[in-house]
Amino acid sequence: MASMDHNGPGRRGRFSGIRERIRRRTSVRVARAAAGGPEALRRRLARLSWEPDIHRACGTSLAAAALLGAGLAGRRKSWLLLTGAAAGLWAHQVATGTGPACRLLRRLGFRTTREILQERETLLAGLGAD
Repeated sequence: MASMDHNGPGRRGRFSGIRERIRRRTSVRVARAAAGGPEALRRRLARLSWEPDIHRACGTSLAAAALLGAGLAGRRKSWLLLTGAAAGLWAHQVATGTGPACRLLRRLGFRTTREILQERETLLAGLGAD
């Protein structure tokens, strides 16, 4: 069976550059927080608790696009195409776990739940070392 992750089935190698860029950004943020001491670590942990993972961001973006299209359809019916496209992409994302919208957001730097949790664990370990 093909591997499934935020990048879709069997595409792990294709998106390794994006994952590496996200890892480097995470390392920089952790290092900055660690250099700032326990209070900086706590602030970073607080920010992490509000960070949406890639799937939540994807669903929210598609829902917003669908609502925008529905709202603008009162002015011009052609906006219903946006609603239909967003709903179709949303259904695809829910059914398969990925889709074009998720891949776009991934390129923009949105992280998986696992990546967010790994940063959280690293920060917590830094707090425990004090």
